[in-house]
Amino acid sequence: MSFMNSSLEIENFKLNHRDTGVHKIQLTRRNNLTYCGDERYIRGKSKYWSICNENVNYFSETISLINNFSLFLETGRILILYSTKHETPEHVDHSYSDFLQEFIWIRLDNNKRFYVKDFLGVKHFVECSCVWFDSRSLHGTENSIFPSLSIRIDGIFESSFREVIYKYIQTKL
Repeated sequence: MSFMNSSLEIENFKLNHRDTGVHKIQLTRRNNLTYCGDERYIRGKSKYWSICNENVNYFSETISLINNFSLFLETGRILILYSTKHETPEHVDHSYSDFLQEFIWIRLDNNKRFYVKDFLGVKHFVECSCVWFDSRSLHGTENSIFPSLSIRIDGIFESSFREVIYKYIQTKL
């Protein structure tokens, strides 16, 4: 993967203001004109995001594919996460007890072992290529000797897709 030598706009992905060794390529950028400041409302709603023309020039087919997904009523934040041999530190995305984020995470390779911890602290490794999980749960990746690439798409799920997920959750509780 030669992203690092291109003219892409690449940022370091930080958690708690600390560099993680993971890089992000934003395909959408916050629209400050409508930014409301509440994390619960901005990630999934398209009115808070606009396309990053610089990066989308390299990933126009990716945006077309995402726009054709029947999973989302609308999409908001879209990130490509690129890592060179680093683990992603264990973290939660937010701590709002009354809010479930609607997003999908797509793994484009099997180079990193992504996991979500349950309430007992047991790691559950994701074996598939596409997943939704409760982002209030601790999650991260184990270290790898290989680079890895994934995409996170935040949005508002179509009601039929949301129902499938919520029914699945109820059978696991």
